[in-house]
Amino acid sequence: MADQSDLFKIRVVEEKGTKVKVHYIGYGKKFDEWKERSELVLLDPGASDATTSLTDETSSAVYQPFSLYRELANKIKSSLQSSRKDSPSVKIDMTFDKLLFEGGLGKLGTEKCVSRRIKKYAIRAYSDIDSLMENGWHWRGLNESGDYCYVILDSVEFYLYCKKPLKQYYPDGSYCNRDQGYGLVFTFVRGDGIATDFGTNPDIFL
Repeated sequence: MADQSDLFKIRVVEEKGTKVKVHYIGYGKKFDEWKERSELVLLDPGASDATTSLTDETSSAVYQPFSLYRELANKIKSSLQSSRKDSPSVKIDMTFDKLLFEGGLGKLGTEKCVSRRIKKYAIRAYSDIDSLMENGWHWRGLNESGDYCYVILDSVEFYLYCKKPLKQYYPDGSYCNRDQGYGLVFTFVRGDGIATDFGTNPDIFL
């Protein structure tokens, strides 16, 4: 069972096949969205599973969304590889959830500036966002010799942006704009470490 502090409380307001429409308790209806039943967690261990009706307002269903942060951590780790041929600047751009950002990176990060109505954030310490991803998300050992790469702390910047709607046309000439949701941009500069201080450099290994 996930830590309850990591969960968004919801009420299921509609069901359709394997999907359910959820309302986030404490947020407006504009944030209501469709989720797979498998993404819901029942807080009451004795409650029936997600194959039964969840639309009862007394349901203890909550949404566990932190797989997106695990995906972000994996993308960061994957980009930490030493190569003199590649630029050390890294930019990760991935589809993200607005509520998840606001309750996570947007809450724990330090507001840096506002550019074109987009708030950009930084972090003061690697540990600021450990709770969202994992301890040690910012470094990667590359081989048995002890070579490693790491995220340079002062270079970290991230922000959430609204994706442009996708215009879709129909045979009769009409069209609609399909909402594409939000994206997260996470940028940093990659640093190369040496084997002699692998695991001991206090600025990187806390």
